[in-house]
Amino acid sequence: MFFERFIAGRLLHSVNEHGRTGIRPMIRLTITGIAISLCVMLLSVSIMQGFKAEVKGHAYSLSGRMTLYPYGAGIDGNEKSITLSPELRQLVLSIPQITDATPVVRQVGVLKTDSTYLGMQLMGIDSLLPADFFRKNMRMGHWNALFAPHEGVTPILLPKAVTDLLELNLGDKVKIYFMGSKIRVRPFEIVGIYESGTTAEKSMAFCPLRLLQRTNGWAENQFSALVLNTKPEASVEKVCEEVIATLQSNPKVIGNQEMGINTAEELYPVIFGWLDMLDGNVALLMVLMLLVAGFTMITGLIIMVLNRTQLIGILKALGADNRSVRNIFMRLSAVLVIKGLLWGNAAALLLCLIQHNTHIIKLNPETYFMDAVPIHIHLPVWLAINVGAVVLILLIVWGPTRIIARIRPSDTMRFE
Repeated sequence: MFFERFIAGRLLHSVNEHGRTGIRPMIRLTITGIAISLCVMLLSVSIMQGFKAEVKGHAYSLSGRMTLYPYGAGIDGNEKSITLSPELRQLVLSIPQITDATPVVRQVGVLKTDSTYLGMQLMGIDSLLPADFFRKNMRMGHWNALFAPHEGVTPILLPKAVTDLLELNLGDKVKIYFMGSKIRVRPFEIVGIYESGTTAEKSMAFCPLRLLQRTNGWAENQFSALVLNTKPEASVEKVCEEVIATLQSNPKVIGNQEMGINTAEELYPVIFGWLDMLDGNVALLMVLMLLVAGFTMITGLIIMVLNRTQLIGILKALGADNRSVRNIFMRLSAVLVIKGLLWGNAAALLLCLIQHNTHIIKLNPETYFMDAVPIHIHLPVWLAINVGAVVLILLIVWGPTRIIARIRPSDTMRFE
């Protein structure tokens, strides 16, 4: 074992004319190829997970993992309502996998300023709505200001895309017109601006729940939908089935209401279908990068073996068997792979931190639902990629080392 490790170490370094030790150029090129391949794989996974986290976070913030709504009503409509009694809400919360059930009111209105107007969607909410996504993306003002009392004017939280388009700022007064059998107008004061990452037409404004109830002429227990969230590890499909079974087994609690339930994936099929397609593209890219790293390693190993034919012949003449000589080159390969992984991880981590902190690479929000490439580093996934790369590259390299068995000491000595 010491003998194999010693020879592998000598093959890794060379001594120049000044007597200084350094890594051989071919070995340096091999390490660089492995590092670049791993860096691309780690960046791809981090960007993909960032996309999924941001897009899912935005979708779940609007609809939860699933939404209970009046049967036949549109997801953004206000023509129907559900009557939410304390018993009905408690019945839904009794399902073990459900963490919260928050009522909301959705309404469509026209925001008008002195110079222009814009149609947009409003969501009436209370302080119980999980708002981690919006708190994280607040650019001006505070999320909790939405629930603070304001004399004479109703607070509203607007997306940055809307305020930029209409040239509005924090503290500005705006009017929103609600259409129906008669036009109703309500004054609002902007108390917060958040970054939605989408265009103005796709963004959601937030206001107190009771205002939209009064605008629609609804009672305090009437809502557009009940937003349900589950534990992260729960299967949404199974929880949906359990919600349906629970409601059907308690008809007195529901009364004469007809309700429907949909998951976020069903409400936003285009978004989640795009994320599924993204998974396939990343998997294909990782396979290609792994093959590039493997063939880079094979090329470097074959060149090293061919350049060290005389050494292999001498080692065999001194009594080393094929297995021992192969182990020397496998040890050398393992060192190169580990060095490549270290450099690849360092480069990927540096690039991820730069993008995460500066958002230097921008995106078109109309296409990608966000304005910059998102980054999410998941350490278990990074560790799995590193371990998998080491194992698979060494397995790929094991085959070409068999050419060592064809090298005979008599041939190498006669060649010299």
